[in-house]
Amino acid sequence: MLFLKQSTAWTETIGPILDSTGAEYTGAVIGDLSISKNGTEAAMAAAATLTHVSNGHYTLVGTAGNSDTLGRLTIRVNKASYQAPTKEYEVLPAATYDALVTNGTLANLDAAVSSRMATYTQPTGFLAATFPSDPADQSLIIQATDALLAAIAALNNLSQANVRTALGLASANLDTQLAAIQADLPARITKNVALAGFEFLMVLASDHATGATGKTVTATRSLDGAAFGACANAVSEVSSGIYKIDLAAGDLNANVVTLRFTATACDDRFVTIITEPT
Repeated sequence: MLFLKQSTAWTETIGPILDSTGAEYTGAVIGDLSISKNGTEAAMAAAATLTHVSNGHYTLVGTAGNSDTLGRLTIRVNKASYQAPTKEYEVLPAATYDALVTNGTLANLDAAVSSRMATYTQPTGFLAATFPSDPADQSLIIQATDALLAAIAALNNLSQANVRTALGLASANLDTQLAAIQADLPARITKNVALAGFEFLMVLASDHATGATGKTVTATRSLDGAAFGACANAVSEVSSGIYKIDLAAGDLNANVVTLRFTATACDDRFVTIITEPT
């Protein structure tokens, strides 16, 4: 999955867009695309542009308005009898995106390490004693060893504050900053936690490509290899062959969940999910 920066324009290649016979389609316009923000369907912003490049592939320039909502963002073709691979993104807060993408380089890492090393202070007394040049002088060796052991014993408290101090990271806000970044990172679907608005595509069995509309879709799930059982909630249609379901906690109460969606005259749709522990 690709990352986008919240409320920021971006450029992407999409396609190929094909007609129902499998031929490349070169006449698509921006209105032929729809955008879904966390399961809420919308039209692409009017200022967005779609330009054919070659062989049914297009350059899409999305606007800041397209990426204004944090979370899952999906772009798909809505033109009847035409299909293209769905583009999926995760929209991140600006600070998180910059930390992971804009500034996520070895050069910046080297600079960060060098900055921390410049403020490092060696603990008082650590390795202050020196070993004698003459190994036969056992009394000096014993004294030096005792001094070394005493210095190590003084570092036995490995609390977060003491570790920061030993490494020269004196800011107590570091823990809060790291926790905030971790909370903003994308995560897998969580085990035994409900998930609203899970979207999927149903296609006609006649050509295995055309989005199936107006279907009554049955949803079942297999938990950790067990037999398929009915999902707790019903499936509802979005448009152009896209449907959605609110997955209950019980539908996701397994390490490996396989979802199966079936409808008359349609290919069965299977989706396997590896959940994240709670």
